[in-house]
Amino acid sequence: MASPRDRLGEPVRIFDGRAAARRTWAWLALLCLAAAALVPAAVVYLHARVWWVGVPALLLSMGYAAAAGWIAGRDRPRFRGRVAALHTGGLAVTGQGGGARTWDEFVSVTVAGVPGGPGGRVRWCFTVVADDGSVLRLGDDIPDVRTLGVAVAQEVTARIVPRLLTSVEAGSPSGSAPSPSTWTASRRTASGCRGAPSGTW
Repeated sequence: MASPRDRLGEPVRIFDGRAAARRTWAWLALLCLAAAALVPAAVVYLHARVWWVGVPALLLSMGYAAAAGWIAGRDRPRFRGRVAALHTGGLAVTGQGGGARTWDEFVSVTVAGVPGGPGGRVRWCFTVVADDGSVLRLGDDIPDVRTLGVAVAQEVTARIVPRLLTSVEAGSPSGSAPSPSTWTASRRTASGCRGAPSGTW
């Protein structure tokens, strides 16, 4: 059996979600510890009516707690980050729902973007379908997932379009040819990949 490197070619870029997850958990731990350490001090000094110490300590603890909540809501920390490896000949993803596939094995790429509210970042999710019906989802547990998804879409489209043109020139029925590249959008509320404004390459 050929090794993944033999099938997929040389690695181009690694998208390692484990490092990002470790950084997120480290920040959360530091902020939570700082908030927890300041609360007793704030209570003691406020009870003693030492306002110039108690009030700043209370405000700082509230600020640290708010920052921890903001980071948790923005990054949605996970215990297990996934790693995606972009190769010259395909894509390899570790973790749940992962695997290694060559570009010729993919038949479509769908993108969904969930707005994060006013001024918030968009959460991107790419759903890649293989010729055997298996589905690979690339979400925000992978860093720079938009860059990765666009690269995958470009590689897949570059192979689907020539096959489509060949089928058309050969006079094959429209039902047997791959669908052309299209984009459709909708405004539906969703979490993750489901129901978000989406499009298909």
